[in-house]
This record gives sequence, C-alpha cells and structure tokens, in this order.
Amino acid sequence: MHLPRVICQSTIAIDDAPRFDVAAFGIDPVNELAFDADQWVDLSRDIARASGSMLLMTLPLVILLSIAYAWLWDGDNLRSGFQNFTELRSFIPAIVIGIPLHELLHAFGWLLAGHHALKDIKFGFYIRTLSPYAHLRIPTPASVYRTGTFLPALILGFLPYTYALVSGNGWLASFGLFFILAAAGDLFVLWTLRGIDGAFSVLDHPSRVGCYVSREVPSVGG
Repeated sequence: MHLPRVICQSTIAIDDAPRFDVAAFGIDPVNELAFDADQWVDLSRDIARASGSMLLMTLPLVILLSIAYAWLWDGDNLRSGFQNFTELRSFIPAIVIGIPLHELLHAFGWLLAGHHALKDIKFGFYIRTLSPYAHLRIPTPASVYRTGTFLPALILGFLPYTYALVSGNGWLASFGLFFILAAAGDLFVLWTLRGIDGAFSVLDHPSRVGCYVSREVPSVGG
C-alpha cells in the first residue's frame, strides 16, 4: 500500500494538536495523541481473523527451511533434534524463557533504534491468548518499528537456525524453526508494511496485530 508522501511539519504535536475519538479507534488512553484521525490509516488486523493468514505466510517458510536443513544434514538429524527439543525438560524452559524474551527483544529494538524511553513501552499479558506482549505507546518512524518488530525473529529464530545449518545441531535448528513460527504475527506485520517508506510515522496498535500509518511524512526539520 503506497500512501501519499505529503511533506509537511510533523503532525505529532502531543500538547497542541486536536484530539480524536479514542474509542472509535480502539486505542488505549495513553495513545490519545494529538493528531487528526483522518490522517492515519489502520493497517492492523484482528488476531483471530489474521491467524490463518499468518500461518499461511510463515508455515511454508518453516517447511522450506526444514527441507533445506534435512537436505544438508539428513532427515534423521533434524528428526532427532526435534524429538529432543520437544521433550518437556527441554521444551518448557525454552517456552518459559523464550516467549518473554521475544517481547523484551521487541522493546529493546524500539528503544535502541528509536531512542525511546522505557516509559514509552507498555508490557502486559493477554488473557485471551495466554501470552505476554510489548506495546510501543507513541508514534515512531516505520524504519524503527520494523527493527523492533523483526528483532525477536532474528535473534531467536533465524540466527539459531543459521548456526544450526552450519554446525548440524538438530536441536538448535528445531529451536530456531519454532521461534520463526512463533514470530508469525511479526512477519505478517512486516508484510503489511512492505510498501511503506521508512520515514512515515506509525503507531503500534495496543490490542490488534499491526499498526496505524500516518498519511504524512514529517519534514526534516519538523
């Protein structure tokens, strides 16, 4: 989706600009920022409705990566590694540590790339999906948002898988593949932002998969 590149002064003037209907946008009160609702495009999706698309996008990738590993190191290696990884003594610690770390990596990426403050990040737990979350509560450039969104998939998924591909470690390959699949929502968000210039401001949605994207690009001095 290509948005019109209207170069103007930044519209994210938190103290001075007009308010918009928070309830209509489904945004929590902390995101009742100073901008016009008509200026933002909603690219978020309901988690339940988007789950099928996320799986269709990520599962083929995981299958292809599995085939590549099995071709290089043989299927028995991967099968043995997967069996070891899914044993409770291995799988439970991986989940207990890996899932919260996934969210911390989101926050770390946004903090590092966007120079945001820790108070700009909200951590919580979704009862509906029984999962923790990290939510960036203020607008940020799309390039920064992409960095924080992709970091968990990179650190927990693609890097372990790549090392396993070189070393022949089937357990680590299974670990990486699992966390690539666990990052399906993040990869889906990156796909929805594929045509968005990195200079556009985006606002993370607090309860859905994805974000709002500003129709205007802040000027260099704005």
